[in-house]
Amino acid sequence: MPELAFLDEYLISRSTMAIVPAFEIEGQSKIYERNKGVMLVEEKSMNIISEGCLLGGSSYDGRKDAVKYRTGVKSKIPVPMNVFKKIGAMPTHSPRLYECHWLFPYHIKSISPHPDQELHSVITFYDGQELHIDVSPYSLRLQKMKAFEAFTIFFEEDLY
Repeated sequence: MPELAFLDEYLISRSTMAIVPAFEIEGQSKIYERNKGVMLVEEKSMNIISEGCLLGGSSYDGRKDAVKYRTGVKSKIPVPMNVFKKIGAMPTHSPRLYECHWLFPYHIKSISPHPDQELHSVITFYDGQELHIDVSPYSLRLQKMKAFEAFTIFFEEDLY
């Protein structure tokens, strides 16, 4: 495993590709960032997501409620965190679960079946980094479509 950078806290940026639970090492979350590799952060992923929403102008619950209202999506709701910077993330599981990974779909180049584990996926990001995840490719692709639908509404639509 390559050497990891350790941080006390993390602010989401346009370079954030994924926020995942740190199962195998000390710390709360692993951050995959474009062209920088993986960082280990002491914060829980949900705290990082919530702070990203607040910095983008609304609470996590406010963003979630707006997506539910505009799209009808009721579970694993994608979150447009910052509409001006076009930063949004999609959960792989219920955000209440520790195993929930937050993926930033604009960075995803491909979603492929894991070669050795059934119903697992390999996510390849545009910078070449890969993330192995215990969610089927079908489920991830469906979640990505939901995210793009929501993000199109909030990032592209002229409301006035």
